[in-house]
Amino acid sequence: TGRTSKRGRQAAKQLGATLDPRAKGPAAAWIVGFGAGDANKMLRASALPFKIGKHYARTFKHLRSIYRALIAETAKRTLERGVQLLTAAGLRQRLGTLPRGITPGSGHLYVVARFMKNDLVLVLGKKGGRWYVVGLGR
Repeated sequence: TGRTSKRGRQAAKQLGATLDPRAKGPAAAWIVGFGAGDANKMLRASALPFKIGKHYARTFKHLRSIYRALIAETAKRTLERGVQLLTAAGLRQRLGTLPRGITPGSGHLYVVARFMKNDLVLVLGKKGGRWYVVGLGR
């Protein structure tokens, strides 16, 4: 829809200059899907295994249920401020600490997005030369 396209452009624009421009797409798609309450859009931007804290989703069915629960518990899914793409060092500087389950030196990039005064940290990893959302921290 036109609404989703506008959201996608806004999310991609908010990511601004990135460490790897190819990481913008999946991060923006995930954020747009979350904002729209569309777990399937979030899944298309994700790869398995997907890490949340110390736990892993190893099937898309399991990940879909996690996404649906996340959508349900976050009534207002409007971005409160700009989104940033960061290295682990940048993430630590931005948040003051690394969220549980996030390991520096893994080659991942991180996107911090604030919804309802809570930061969601998307973990971006490369699979087959493409970037995907491969984890989530809070």
